[in-house]
Amino acid sequence: MPFIIKYMTRHLLIALLATLNAAASFGAKPLSIIPAPTAMELTSDKPVSLKLPLAISIGEVDSLSREMIEREVESISPLLMQNPQEGAEITFCTNTLQPIEGYRLTINEGGIKMEASSAAGFFYGLQTLKRLMGTEIVAGAQSGCTSLPPVTITDAPRFAIADSCLM
Repeated sequence: MPFIIKYMTRHLLIALLATLNAAASFGAKPLSIIPAPTAMELTSDKPVSLKLPLAISIGEVDSLSREMIEREVESISPLLMQNPQEGAEITFCTNTLQPIEGYRLTINEGGIKMEASSAAGFFYGLQTLKRLMGTEIVAGAQSGCTSLPPVTITDAPRFAIADSCLM
Protein backbone atom coordinates (compact mmCIF):
# COMPACT_ATOMS: atom_id res chain seq x y z
CA MET A 1 0.00 0.00 0.00
CA PRO A 2 2.71 2.60 0.81
CA PHE A 3 4.24 1.97 -2.63
CA ILE A 4 0.95 2.89 -4.36
CA ILE A 5 0.59 6.08 -2.32
CA LYS A 6 4.19 7.04 -3.04
CA TYR A 7 3.71 6.26 -6.76
CA MET A 8 0.46 8.28 -7.01
CA THR A 9 1.92 11.22 -5.04
CA ARG A 10 4.93 11.33 -7.35
CA HIS A 11 2.77 11.34 -10.49
CA LEU A 12 0.39 13.96 -9.11
CA LEU A 13 3.37 16.18 -8.28
CA ILE A 14 4.75 15.75 -11.82
CA ALA A 15 1.33 16.62 -13.31
CA LEU A 16 1.08 19.72 -11.08
CA LEU A 17 4.55 20.91 -12.09
CA ALA A 18 3.76 20.38 -15.78
CA THR A 19 0.55 22.41 -15.39
CA LEU A 20 2.38 25.25 -13.61
CA ASN A 21 5.06 25.24 -16.29
CA ALA A 22 2.42 25.48 -19.04
CA ALA A 23 0.68 28.31 -17.18
CA ALA A 24 3.93 30.25 -16.89
CA SER A 25 4.64 29.91 -20.61
CA PHE A 26 1.20 31.32 -21.60
CA GLY A 27 1.02 34.15 -19.08
CA ALA A 28 -1.56 34.58 -16.33
CA LYS A 29 -4.41 32.78 -18.12
CA PRO A 30 -3.15 29.73 -20.03
CA LEU A 31 -4.97 28.45 -23.07
CA SER A 32 -6.48 25.14 -22.14
CA ILE A 33 -6.62 22.90 -25.19
CA ILE A 34 -6.52 19.16 -24.69
CA PRO A 35 -4.87 17.41 -26.37
CA ALA A 36 -2.22 20.08 -26.83
CA PRO A 37 -1.86 21.16 -30.48
CA THR A 38 1.36 20.74 -32.45
CA ALA A 39 2.05 24.50 -32.37
CA MET A 40 0.35 27.39 -30.59
CA GLU A 41 1.56 30.97 -30.72
CA LEU A 42 -0.06 33.85 -28.84
CA THR A 43 0.41 36.92 -31.02
CA SER A 44 -0.42 39.47 -28.31
CA ASP A 45 -1.07 39.77 -24.57
CA LYS A 46 -4.36 41.57 -25.18
CA PRO A 47 -7.51 39.62 -26.12
CA VAL A 48 -9.15 40.25 -29.49
CA SER A 49 -12.62 41.77 -29.24
CA LEU A 50 -14.92 40.43 -31.97
CA LYS A 51 -18.31 41.94 -32.72
CA LEU A 52 -21.24 39.50 -32.78
CA PRO A 53 -22.87 37.91 -34.65
CA LEU A 54 -19.94 36.35 -36.44
CA ALA A 55 -20.30 36.05 -40.21
CA ILE A 56 -19.59 32.67 -41.80
CA SER A 57 -17.62 32.70 -45.03
CA ILE A 58 -16.99 29.29 -46.59
CA GLY A 59 -14.55 29.57 -49.47
CA GLU A 60 -13.56 26.94 -52.00
CA VAL A 61 -13.97 23.67 -50.08
CA ASP A 62 -15.18 20.24 -51.15
CA SER A 63 -18.84 19.32 -50.59
CA LEU A 64 -18.10 16.99 -47.66
CA SER A 65 -16.17 19.77 -45.89
CA ARG A 66 -18.97 22.27 -46.58
CA GLU A 67 -21.62 19.93 -45.12
CA MET A 68 -19.51 19.23 -42.03
CA ILE A 69 -18.76 22.95 -41.44
CA GLU A 70 -22.44 23.88 -41.75
CA ARG A 71 -23.49 21.05 -39.40
CA GLU A 72 -20.86 21.89 -36.75
CA VAL A 73 -21.57 25.62 -36.91
CA GLU A 74 -25.24 24.95 -36.06
CA SER A 75 -24.20 24.09 -32.49
CA ILE A 76 -23.24 27.72 -31.91
CA SER A 77 -25.77 29.07 -34.41
CA PRO A 78 -27.34 31.99 -32.49
CA LEU A 79 -23.95 33.67 -32.55
CA LEU A 80 -23.20 32.98 -36.20
CA MET A 81 -25.05 34.11 -39.30
CA GLN A 82 -24.58 33.42 -42.99
CA ASN A 83 -24.72 37.10 -44.03
CA PRO A 84 -24.89 39.52 -41.08
CA GLN A 85 -24.74 43.24 -41.69
CA GLU A 86 -22.09 43.75 -39.06
CA GLY A 87 -19.76 41.59 -37.05
CA ALA A 88 -16.47 39.81 -37.36
CA GLU A 89 -15.96 37.01 -39.87
CA ILE A 90 -15.04 33.33 -39.63
CA THR A 91 -13.45 32.27 -42.90
CA PHE A 92 -13.01 28.64 -43.91
CA CYS A 93 -10.69 27.85 -46.81
CA THR A 94 -8.81 24.90 -48.26
CA ASN A 95 -5.06 24.79 -47.83
CA THR A 96 -3.60 21.74 -49.57
CA LEU A 97 -0.30 22.23 -47.70
CA GLN A 98 -1.99 21.13 -44.46
CA PRO A 99 -1.78 17.42 -43.58
CA ILE A 100 -4.94 15.39 -44.30
CA GLU A 101 -6.43 15.77 -40.80
CA GLY A 102 -4.52 18.93 -39.89
CA TYR A 103 -5.67 22.53 -39.61
CA ARG A 104 -4.42 26.05 -38.99
CA LEU A 105 -6.59 28.38 -36.91
CA THR A 106 -5.79 32.08 -36.73
CA ILE A 107 -7.62 34.56 -34.49
CA ASN A 108 -6.77 38.25 -34.84
CA GLU A 109 -8.44 41.67 -35.10
CA GLY A 110 -9.48 40.81 -38.67
CA GLY A 111 -11.55 37.85 -37.49
CA ILE A 112 -11.09 34.11 -37.45
CA LYS A 113 -9.53 32.10 -40.28
CA MET A 114 -9.46 28.31 -40.49
CA GLU A 115 -7.45 26.45 -43.12
CA ALA A 116 -7.52 22.69 -43.69
CA SER A 117 -7.16 20.24 -46.55
CA SER A 118 -10.03 17.90 -45.58
CA ALA A 119 -13.34 17.69 -43.74
CA ALA A 120 -11.52 16.00 -40.84
CA GLY A 121 -9.15 18.97 -40.55
CA PHE A 122 -12.05 21.44 -40.48
CA PHE A 123 -13.81 19.27 -37.88
CA TYR A 124 -10.80 19.22 -35.55
CA GLY A 125 -10.21 22.93 -36.07
CA LEU A 126 -13.83 23.69 -35.18
CA GLN A 127 -13.54 21.62 -32.00
CA THR A 128 -10.52 23.71 -31.00
CA LEU A 129 -12.38 26.92 -31.83
CA LYS A 130 -15.38 25.83 -29.74
CA ARG A 131 -13.02 25.06 -26.87
CA LEU A 132 -11.47 28.52 -27.11
CA MET A 133 -14.91 30.15 -27.32
CA GLY A 134 -16.19 28.24 -24.32
CA THR A 135 -18.55 30.31 -22.22
CA GLU A 136 -16.97 33.58 -23.39
CA ILE A 137 -18.97 33.70 -26.60
CA VAL A 138 -22.24 32.81 -24.87
CA ALA A 139 -21.69 35.62 -22.36
CA GLY A 140 -20.77 37.93 -25.25
CA ALA A 141 -24.12 37.30 -26.95
CA GLN A 142 -25.75 39.67 -24.46
CA SER A 143 -23.17 42.45 -24.89
CA GLY A 144 -22.80 42.13 -28.66
CA CYS A 145 -19.11 41.24 -28.66
CA THR A 146 -16.79 38.58 -27.34
CA SER A 147 -13.09 38.32 -26.55
CA LEU A 148 -10.85 35.56 -27.77
CA PRO A 149 -7.11 35.08 -27.44
CA PRO A 150 -5.08 36.35 -30.41
CA VAL A 151 -3.52 33.06 -31.40
CA THR A 152 -2.33 30.95 -34.30
CA ILE A 153 -2.79 27.22 -33.75
CA THR A 154 -1.47 24.56 -36.09
CA ASP A 155 -2.28 20.94 -35.42
CA ALA A 156 -2.31 17.54 -37.09
CA PRO A 157 -2.36 13.96 -35.85
CA ARG A 158 1.02 12.83 -34.61
CA PHE A 159 0.33 9.17 -35.41
CA ALA A 160 -1.62 7.43 -38.15
CA ILE A 161 -3.53 5.40 -35.54
CA ALA A 162 -5.30 7.48 -32.90
CA ASP A 163 -5.48 4.93 -30.11
CA SER A 164 -4.61 1.35 -29.30
CA CYS A 165 -4.70 -0.84 -26.25
CA LEU A 166 -2.17 -3.57 -25.61
CA MET A 167 -2.86 -6.18 -22.97
